[in-house]
Amino acid sequence: MSRTFLLLVFSGLLLSNLSFGQLSLPHLFSDHMVIQRDQPVPIWGKASPKEKITVTFNGKDYSARADDTGKWQVELAATASGGPYTIDVDGGNESISFSDVLVGDVFLCGGQSNMEWRIRQLPVENKVAYTAHDDQIRLIKVTHDQALQPKDDILPTEWKVNNEENVREFSAVGYFFAQNLCEHLGVPIGLISSNWGGTPVESWISRERLSQYPTLNEAVAQLQAEGNTMEKVTENYRASVDGFFDDADDKDPGMKENWASASADFKEWPTLILPRFFDREALPRHDGTVWFKRTIILPSEFQNKDLLLNLGIIHDDDQVWINDTKVGETQGEQQYRRYKIPASAIKNGGNVITIRVTDRGGRGGFATTGNDFYLVVAQQQSLRFPLAGEWHYQRGAGRENYPTPLHHYPSLLYNAMIHPLVPYGLKGMIWYQGESNASRAEEYGQLFPAMIQQWRQDWDSEIPFAVVQLANFMAPVDSPQPSNWAELREAQTQALELPKVGIATIIDIGEADDIHPKNKQDVGKRLALAMRRIAYGEDVVDSGPTFESARTEGNKMIVTFSSVGDDLMVKDKYGYLKGFILAGDDQQFHWAKAEISGENEVTVYSDAVANPVAVRYAWADNPDQANLYNKNGLPAPPFRSDDWDGITKDNIFTLR
Repeated sequence: MSRTFLLLVFSGLLLSNLSFGQLSLPHLFSDHMVIQRDQPVPIWGKASPKEKITVTFNGKDYSARADDTGKWQVELAATASGGPYTIDVDGGNESISFSDVLVGDVFLCGGQSNMEWRIRQLPVENKVAYTAHDDQIRLIKVTHDQALQPKDDILPTEWKVNNEENVREFSAVGYFFAQNLCEHLGVPIGLISSNWGGTPVESWISRERLSQYPTLNEAVAQLQAEGNTMEKVTENYRASVDGFFDDADDKDPGMKENWASASADFKEWPTLILPRFFDREALPRHDGTVWFKRTIILPSEFQNKDLLLNLGIIHDDDQVWINDTKVGETQGEQQYRRYKIPASAIKNGGNVITIRVTDRGGRGGFATTGNDFYLVVAQQQSLRFPLAGEWHYQRGAGRENYPTPLHHYPSLLYNAMIHPLVPYGLKGMIWYQGESNASRAEEYGQLFPAMIQQWRQDWDSEIPFAVVQLANFMAPVDSPQPSNWAELREAQTQALELPKVGIATIIDIGEADDIHPKNKQDVGKRLALAMRRIAYGEDVVDSGPTFESARTEGNKMIVTFSSVGDDLMVKDKYGYLKGFILAGDDQQFHWAKAEISGENEVTVYSDAVANPVAVRYAWADNPDQANLYNKNGLPAPPFRSDDWDGITKDNIFTLR
């Protein structure tokens, strides 16, 4: 046999083998997945061009042939809930098998950090889910990713079964939503968690849909300029960020003037109650460094002992000094701060604590509660000295045009984290986002419904969509005033003009000093109520009393509500109805008195407004006084009867 012949045979075998290994399915398919019941189920992937693919499920075979590019798709017949099943995919020379597959209802969980917030991030007392072992609930977490063009697949990931180990990484809102539905319906529930903290709505919308918004379309065009790649965009962004922080110390007056010193004079600095974020009230939109100082006098039990300083979670980096001793520094917002303080660093009398925080974008400051803000004796941790309270602060280095975070760029997350999920069978979608668009409420009122329409168009289905309205947040105000968050909540209701959309109102379970309220159980429960109505057609009350109309009668306004459920009620032990404000033609609002005056009516009046023409309710970032409910236990959503502009809106997105 000649060497030439042997070479040809070997080459042929090599080429033949190279044609193998082509069969694949997206990472969305794995063991333990849940597929949608009672509707045809798409299964798709890639193989060698023209290769015949056979999918076997529930005793039936489904065949397709890959096209010229190797893409193929089959549809499994609609199947009732149940399982576990096996799905076998045969490509002739190769096969892939998925086991422990359940048939039930599948939901996409989208949004930003409050949807992404995991069970393990909740306080210990709220981690009831840790004991859960219900294998009828499954979740797959889509890995953070960005792309200039729509992708066909998500990054590697897999479905997880709900148990004590896996539940730690579940979306807390998603888990409690699924738990409610699973108990009520008795069917398996699958959650596709595709979300990213701090993201604006435009990140989740396609370029085509954004083309009608000039500033956003221009930003996308910049990104997709000829020759641009995601790698180049990422590299340029990192260089810009690193360049800023490389010389942040040189720009920081605190470093030049040694504010870390215990002798630095900070008595005239402004004050802020810590722990809390600083970039909403104290230093709006500030990215860079902020210095915090406080003098404490420790009890005798703390003297001559090693201590531990607990500061919780800080966004993003920090450096800490006690008197003139540097005790630690940490980079990254996911790290819990706990620093050792040697006894030698502590003085008799006043001790000065200095914290320098560096905010690299997004939220800045202390993402924790007072319970995690304290000093403790290292060898006797029952002795605690609380640090929550009034601190002095001063701005350090800052940059007006800090680079826009990559995950804020229009379309990038849609391309990488939504488009690859199409057309996986879904029962519905839940959404918790809006904080990052709070300064652009008017624009959000257009973008958010556009996003819902975009996703429904992608799935070629009017998929039910349930929305979480923003919680109460930030310090309550003493007098009526304009509110970004109130306007954003109003903008979220624009989606109700679309069919099969529901809203879960949670203005009663937020926290003034934490943008991530810890009560995720009630959020999940209220989302489940909304979904039961819009997706399952149940006759349930899923909303508190909802504004319908207002009319003036003399010096009073009569407000009419729908969704009163089992009747209106006031959550106040003395029966006082609060949260209403009135204005006359001068458009100046004043606190008002109110009382339930009919089956679905509330009468509102104020001595300061003789001829009222407009009424608002819960119109504040943190409407902590609002206490109108129905007897089904659901709060009335915020509303206004007027259409006056209360704030100067910033509706321009720019890449910086």
